Amino acid sequence: MWQFIVRLILRNRISILVIIGLLTIFMAYKGSGIKMTYEMARMLPKSDSIYVEYEKFKSEFGQDGSVIFVAVNDPNLYDLEHFRDWYKLSNSVNEIYGVEGVVSTARLYNLNRNDEKKKFDFKPIVAEEPVSQAQVDSIKDIVYGLPLYSGRLFNPETNVSLMMITLDKEILNSKKRVSLIKSIKEEIDEFGDKYDLNIKYSGLPYIRTVTSKVIQDELLFFVLLSLLITSVLLLILFRSFRAVAFSMLVVVIAVIWVLGTIVLFGYKITILTGILPPLLIVIGVENSIFLLNKYLSEYRDHGNKAKALSRMISRIGNANLLTNATTATGFAAFIITSNSLLVEFGIIASLNILVTYLLSLLLLPILFSFFPSPKRKHLKHLDKSLISRIIDKITVIVLTRRKLIYTITIIAFLGGVYGITKLKTTGNIVDDISKKDKLYKDLMFMEKNFNGVMPLEITVDTKRKNGILSLSTIKKLDQLQYTLATYPEF
Repeated sequence: MWQFIVRLILRNRISILVIIGLLTIFMAYKGSGIKMTYEMARMLPKSDSIYVEYEKFKSEFGQDGSVIFVAVNDPNLYDLEHFRDWYKLSNSVNEIYGVEGVVSTARLYNLNRNDEKKKFDFKPIVAEEPVSQAQVDSIKDIVYGLPLYSGRLFNPETNVSLMMITLDKEILNSKKRVSLIKSIKEEIDEFGDKYDLNIKYSGLPYIRTVTSKVIQDELLFFVLLSLLITSVLLLILFRSFRAVAFSMLVVVIAVIWVLGTIVLFGYKITILTGILPPLLIVIGVENSIFLLNKYLSEYRDHGNKAKALSRMISRIGNANLLTNATTATGFAAFIITSNSLLVEFGIIASLNILVTYLLSLLLLPILFSFFPSPKRKHLKHLDKSLISRIIDKITVIVLTRRKLIYTITIIAFLGGVYGITKLKTTGNIVDDISKKDKLYKDLMFMEKNFNGVMPLEITVDTKRKNGILSLSTIKKLDQLQYTLATYPEF
């Protein structure tokens, strides 16, 4: 069979190159429309009772996590100039397209009883921009006199005040959210720069946007870094710019194909699929090293270029097929899980590992067939080089130090088992963010001053019409709130 494959590849070189070129152009076109995911990863299957309840909650009360929290630690916030600018900032942010509402100490409402209409009226505490310090002092007295906002919108002990910004839910789930949050941040940072304040940002929309941007930036960074490292490695091994160029061409095409595949399947870049391009670069370079090494080794033995290319395909092609198929199967195991994030990753990874194998098997022999035979300097690494001496040393150790190897292996195995017992499962939103990162520090600042800004929604169904308005139910809810407040987690 492999002899047939050899003839098929070497006799149809131009046709294969044209087909791969056209498909790569198509994949590049599809890949250009790839999108980042801005939603929290769905870790539960759609049939899970928790997920069903969550979807029901969203259908009744709307998308959760649509509020950005902005904290300022300004002891002079209630000075006339500071408060006027705080008032202007609250209103200017409210006017930004995509912002549905802003709540701050300068844009706040009070609940007044209307005996005539027998209802409560919501009236703004700050109806217009204050013009005197006395007005600001009066506003402060009113705000600080409302227990509802104390500890939620401001911390009177630390002089920290919050601005809560509610965002449009449709924009939140699109790439427009990046420019929206950037616009909001620019407005607020201008206020912070004017008064030399360290503005703190948090909330689910902000955290999701920042982490998605980090994934996007790191994707490009790690792709370039992987290409650089593997290029240097190939150059050291083969001492040939041609070998480096052809191998890099294979992995670049593989990266284009993986991006196109993600779009064709209707997926988006997630924290898992974002690691596939660097992963395929490593796998593609590994395939290239095996193929090139066999080609050069065969050519050194008999000096026949055609024969070397033939054996390169038949002998290493078979071995690479087994290793790549095994790797692809391992990733394909994720497909049977109930986690959509892992399913997407398993499908794209397994398919593109096999695609990378085919690209290396087809392109490298064809490209080398068009160029002159290798020179003597390209074969030097096959002689007694440093790598050869290291392999020889390892061989001696394997053959003469078996007991030592068994002992070290058993110790390592037991250490691994012990490590497994120490594993802990966490569900923190910022698990993948460094504790030195400003995003994490800002969240901890919010935790310290306001006992957190991450929402926990609880729904109560009384099973009867307007049952939630009954006095007994309201008292029970009030008691529940006081009970929950005793837990240190809240």
